[in-house]
Parts: sequence; structure tokens; C-alpha cells
Amino acid sequence: MATPAQNPEIQLGFGARPQGNAVALFGADIFVVGADEHSDIQQSLYSTDLGFASTTLGNKSSWSNSRLTLPNGFAPQTKGGCALAIQSGEVPALYLFWNQPDLWKESNNAGVMVSSLTSVTPPGSSSAPTDWLAGFVLCDENNLPFALQDGASISAVSLGSQAFLVGMVQPFPIENGKLMDFAMVGVYYVADQQPTKTITSSAGVFGSWPARNGSSTARSAAEIGALLPAAAGRSGISLGNRIGLAIVPQVSDADSSNNLALDMVTVLTLTMADANGSNKASFQVALTWPLDDNGSPAAGQPALAWSSPVATKSPLTVLPDPAGRIIACGSSVTSEKNLSKALLFETFSTYGPLAYASQYTVTASSADTSTPASMLFIVDTTNPAQSTPEPNADGTGNMTTTSYQLLQLLFYGGTTVAQVQPYGTAEVISNYANISLYSPTVGPAVVVTGIIEGPIPLPVSNIIGWQFESTTNDLGSVIYGTSQEKKEQGEQSWNLGGTLTTNGKIGAEVGDESFGEGGGAGMAWDASASGGYVKTWSTSTSSTLTQPLQQPATASVDKGSMIGNGIVPYGTVFAASGSVSITNLRFLDANKNVISDGTQNATISAPQAPIFAVTNPSTGQSNGYDYVPFMVTPGDLMTYTIDGTRSDSTPCGINATMAALTKGTITDYFDSVIWPAAFDFGAAAGEQSQKYLNFSWTLGGVTGSAFTGLQTSMHNGSWNVGGSVALGFYWDAKAGVPLIGGVSSSGSVMLGVKGGYSSTTIDTKTAQWGVSLQPFSATPPWGPPNWGNLPDSAKLAIDPAWASSVIASYRFALLLLPDPQPGDASGLSPGYWVQELITYGNSNATTANPSAFLPNNIDPGSGSWKIVYVVLEIRTYEDMNNNTYTYRYTDPNGRFT
Repeated sequence: MATPAQNPEIQLGFGARPQGNAVALFGADIFVVGADEHSDIQQSLYSTDLGFASTTLGNKSSWSNSRLTLPNGFAPQTKGGCALAIQSGEVPALYLFWNQPDLWKESNNAGVMVSSLTSVTPPGSSSAPTDWLAGFVLCDENNLPFALQDGASISAVSLGSQAFLVGMVQPFPIENGKLMDFAMVGVYYVADQQPTKTITSSAGVFGSWPARNGSSTARSAAEIGALLPAAAGRSGISLGNRIGLAIVPQVSDADSSNNLALDMVTVLTLTMADANGSNKASFQVALTWPLDDNGSPAAGQPALAWSSPVATKSPLTVLPDPAGRIIACGSSVTSEKNLSKALLFETFSTYGPLAYASQYTVTASSADTSTPASMLFIVDTTNPAQSTPEPNADGTGNMTTTSYQLLQLLFYGGTTVAQVQPYGTAEVISNYANISLYSPTVGPAVVVTGIIEGPIPLPVSNIIGWQFESTTNDLGSVIYGTSQEKKEQGEQSWNLGGTLTTNGKIGAEVGDESFGEGGGAGMAWDASASGGYVKTWSTSTSSTLTQPLQQPATASVDKGSMIGNGIVPYGTVFAASGSVSITNLRFLDANKNVISDGTQNATISAPQAPIFAVTNPSTGQSNGYDYVPFMVTPGDLMTYTIDGTRSDSTPCGINATMAALTKGTITDYFDSVIWPAAFDFGAAAGEQSQKYLNFSWTLGGVTGSAFTGLQTSMHNGSWNVGGSVALGFYWDAKAGVPLIGGVSSSGSVMLGVKGGYSSTTIDTKTAQWGVSLQPFSATPPWGPPNWGNLPDSAKLAIDPAWASSVIASYRFALLLLPDPQPGDASGLSPGYWVQELITYGNSNATTANPSAFLPNNIDPGSGSWKIVYVVLEIRTYEDMNNNTYTYRYTDPNGRFT
């Protein structure tokens, strides 16, 4: 056993808490919650903004102490240990689980209760420091409340934003009324809380919270004892009153899908005895249970990972450390002399199946007690050390190493004292290497960043025969632009956006949005993302577009005479190279020994924990590529209409064109696809809803809208890297460069998870972003040649049918279609516009001169915005004279009035 570390105890002044404390870091506050000698639950809060110096932690004025109360004045009590667990998500919540004594008077049994909070009252307020919400009674799968012994302890661990695992030990009768202890664990989904399905108890009326059907498991002391090496005539008879819970993420080693799975770790004190209940021996055991996709251990079989004769007076408590190892802690060492006043720590490796790694002790004068100890790990981000930039591993840029000190906070003893132990270092190696996505046939892939479906609506009849004064005639460019914007990638749990590896397998996630609320990425990613207790590993930045993107509408002229002969018939696809910057993490213990290191080959470095990395996808500068629009015909205004028809009644508008392309599967394309997906310019500017920019052109002048000053977020694009890899795209990997965990061969690093939408997103929110229509570096304003100043004789010379063909006025709307997001109003999948482009973008490629095919290395996993135009009114000279319209949208829903 290692020599005990020396560190003075910190007196906190909490008073007696004989059952120990539950400890959690919620936001900026440390919660220490436990029952006093009267069984009243007390809470103590400490702001991490004060730092972790012993003098500050030991200053009673630094702590806010109060009896915990719920609405209507109900004050919880417990004679056992309680549990704190954090629900992650957009609005995090801290949950408290406890065993309320005498909840069922008729049976003199306790019952399990739970409450939560989402905010902490600022210091100096006259209000209570916390706002705990109304409690629930925890029930089994049949919505029946638990009936426990008064001294039973409750354990809980978060499964991310969706659910919790809750564990307890409960005696059940077996043969002849004899009781046997059962270790019970159930899955409790937040969505299953039933505030209106109430239960009346001696403490009041509370909502119920049943376990998810089919999620619970129970194992008897005899069944758990059977997992230990056989001992003649002895079997398990009891499990104490406490079960420790933790979760361990595992990358599947069954195939190369990189699916992430979870194992549940349970730590128990098991007593063995002979048939007469004598010849007793107690063991501390660690079991692992595989969890299914719903977080349930019900279908799995427990496996014994470790057992040892009981070595401490107190039960063991368990917690993952910042590197992802499992740490178990007990008070008062009984297995060796002179260590009764010490804390014992058992360390378990999580690189691969859970395995016992080492043991050490910490001197602790107040630890000579059966009161369980509690732990909390902190990343001290106040004084990071940063290295000088140096060339990165693959020569694509510079990397820097930022080091953060790790601290272990220990709370123990019957009257709760504390220690702060140095725990090691986390090193964040930014931009360690870059990898690029390659097409299976044509080299580096490009990520689509924007699509403009055609030049703006321009009537070709106004251009043909017109005498221009130049060979370059931009009649109106759409300008789409953003300014640089920094995005911070902070507030990360220990493996958020991280990679986890076992047995050489690597699983990785791009960005943090894919975790979402569990979503398609699944329970395992969601739970792993929130499973740690440390924050702000790194602050990385990325930028949106820094150069405006322009799509011109150009008149085609004869080079000699400069007489107009048409419109350059191209739309524009903007695309850029895509790459992923790898930020590796290295964890060192307090003695500078490597725990895990993403820069080393895992087969040589023998890591004790999963290998972590943060992946930061980025795109380069966008370039424009011509393509021939598939939804409209440049120069023909009628094809830009929603429901236009020719003079012979042939449908020719957008709806008709897309119905033909989709073979009749989408017959009302504008109403079912475009309009629901359109960006709301009005709402984004803090004004009345308007989902288009309006433009009109007449003989007397032009009017038009421009938009700048975005007050909400606009979803520019996404990158579904998993979808790209599934279609045969692969990552370049420079020979000999250990990208993550020493893996360097092509295709071995695959980002994304099967079955889910894993994306990196570009959300723009800036006053410098906008959409406008104007000629590029030219005057007057946009529009086709204006025939209004020509004498009739000149018009007749150009076009004998000018009165019925040349356009005197028209109106159109510009609609911006952001990259769809899961659950938005469009109902479309992310990357829809790119998928549509790939499907139909070459339909008219050969109709132009020269032909214009899409780039053949477009990444099918990219997603982008799209701009489309809808013509609403068309009038010729003849229409002006007759007060008629060649086309006028009836606007049945009043959208464009």
C-alpha cells in the first residue's frame, strides 16, 4: 500500500452528519448535502469563484448553510445516505434522492423521494439559497411506492439529459419468510414524472415517478455471492445498506462501427456466511453490468470485476475521475495497522473492461469512523499554463499545450471535514493534427456552404437585341455575407466531443450538437457527455465566412457588336475544403505518471482510461461553382412562378417542374417544402414576421429589400461526417502521424455514430450579416434593360412583337432557406438542400454552353443554406395598356400582400 499523502484537514463547521454527504458541482456552486443527528437534511453551498485555498474553504462565512425545504414548508429527512445527480441539457437540473423515514405510517416503512432545482439564488439575497421544487415519490415499474427500512441509503447517477439510474438495497422475503437483501437498480426517465398522479403519504401529497417499464434489475446477496470464488459451505447473506453507482463508456469492439455503449459499475459490501448464518466474512465487490440503448441493466448479466476482504470501516463510494477512471473511497483502513485515521482509495482502469489498477491512502485524522466519505473532482481553470506554439504533428499548423491543475476535494468524518488534494494535470494539445475528407475516386472532398438556384429573375425578352455598352453586364448580384464570428467550445464535460477507445477501437464525435437531448446519437453519447464533473477543458474558436458570397446575373452579348443575345444561365454552388482539427488530451496523475495520452500509441503507452480528443471541424474559403438550375430556367420569368401556365395552359412554374423531377411525389413544392423552410427576416430583425425579401422593377424605377442586423441565430450549415464516411469517403492520414491514440492509417479514424445525425453547425448571429441585391461595382440599380426610353420605332426594329413580349414591370420575392435542423418547422432532414442538389443538379447540365456539371467531389454529408426566387407578378407593355397581367399570383394564404 502506498505511503499516505499528507494534507491538513479543513474544519467546515457543518455539525454532525453521521450518514455522510452527497456532493455535486452544479453551475458555479458546490453542494454538500446530508442529514444531521436529528435526521434533518442540511445543505451547504460554496461558490467555486472563491477558489480552493484551505483558508477560504475553512472560512465559515464562505459557506451558505440551511435546512433543506421544499414548497409548502415540507422539510425532508433521512436516516440514510442521500444522492445528488445532474440532469444535463439546455436547462440543467440538480436532483436530490433520499429515503424519507416513516413515509408510510401504516407499515412504519420509509419511502424514496426526489426533488430538483434549476437555479441558485445569488449571494446576498434575502431568499433561501436554493429553490427546490415540489417532490415526487419514487415508484417501481408498476407505479407502486418503495417501502424501505429507515436506514437505507439511495444512490443515483445521471444518464445525460434524459434519465437517471437509481439504486438501493431492499430486503425481500424468500423461503419461510426469511429476508434476503437485493441490490435494485431502475431507470427513471424525466419524461415519466407524473405530477398529477399523486400519492398521499404521512408527509403530504406528492406526484409519482415510476421506473421505465422493463428497465429494473434486482440481484440477491446469494446471486452476487455466487460470482465470487467458491467458498465451501458459504453463500451471500447480506449487502449492507448502500450501493455505489457509476457509469463507464465503452466503444464497441465487436465491429468497426464505433458505436458507444455504457457499462454500469456497482460497488457493494457483501457478507458471506454458512447455512446457519455463522462463519461470516465480508467483501467489498465491484460488478459491471452492460446497459442497453435505453440505459437499462435489466437484460444484462453482471460480471465480477473485483473483490477484496472489507478493508474500511465505511462502505465505499465511487466516482469517475477527470480522466475517466473509476475511483472508490472508504474511511478508516482496517486491513493494516496504524491506518485507522486514513482514507483508502481503490483505482480502476477503464481502458477496456473495468480492471483493478492500484491502491493508495491519504492521512485523515477524522476518518476513523463508519461515516462514508464523498469526493469531487475540480479542474482549476483560473491559472492555466500555456506552452509556446510549435509545429503540429502533421505539419499543417502550430499546436499549443494548455495545462490545467486537477484537484480532488474530499468530504468525510462524522462532523464533515474536508481536504484538497492535488490530483494531477490535464493537458489540452490544441490543433495537434488536421485530417481532411477524401472522395473515394477524385481526391479531396469539398463541403457545400451555399446554393443559389439561378440568377435573379430577369426577362430574356428585354435583353435579346438590346445594344449594350460593354461585354460585362451584371444586371443584379445577390450578395450573401457574414463577418468573422468566434464560437466558443467551452463548458464541456470530460468527454464531451471526445473520443473513447478500447482495444484499439476509436469512436469519435464531431462537435457537441450531436449529443443534443440524446437524440439520434443515443443514450450512450448523451450520458457520456454529461458523466464527468469537470468543465471548460478548452476554449476553441471557429469562424464563419469572412468574405461575402456573390452570385451575378449577367447578360450574354455578342462580343463584336455587344448586342444582347441572352442570359448567362448558371446558378452557383459555393463549396470549400473541409478538415477536422484534432485537439488531444493528456492526463497525468499527481506524480506525473501518464493516465492517458491521445498523442501516444495505445499499444505502447498502456493507458488506464479512455483516450480523449476534441474534434473541431472547419471549412476553408468558399469558391463558387457554376451549375444549371433545375427548378427554374434563367431568362424565363414564368418558370420562376409558383403555379404559372403557358398560353396553351401547360403548367410551367416551380410546382410543376418539381413535380416532374420528383416523379409526382411532391406536387405542391412551394407550400410543402419552400415556405415552411424559409427564414423569417422580420422576426430575425425583431419585427413582424416576413419570410421573404420583396423586389419589384418597373419602367419608372426599382424597389427592393436588403437585410442586415441579425438578432437571432440563422443555421447556415452542417456537416454530417458519419454519413459521408458511410458512403465511402475516408480520412487522409499522414503516414506515421499518431492522430488519436497512435492510430494513423487511412480510414481508421471515423467520425460520427451509426444511426444518428452527427453534425458540426455554423450558427450566425451578428449585426454584420446580410442579404442584398445590387449590381457588383456598378450603377444604376439592378434590373433588365429598360425599354421605356426608346421610341416605338426602335422597339419595333429590335422586336416586332415587343408590345406583348418585352416586360414593363415585374415583382419577385427572394427566400433564404437555412440548412434544416432536426425538429424545425420545415420537417426536412439536415443537409436536404445538398442532397436535392446532388440528385437533380446535373439535370440540365448540357443545356448551357458551355455545359456545367456539379463538382464530382461534393461531400454528401454537408449541409448548407439555399436561396430561391419566386416571381409574383409579370406585366408586358400590352398588359400596362390593357390593365392586365401576364401572371399574377393569387396568394390564397395572404403571404405576399
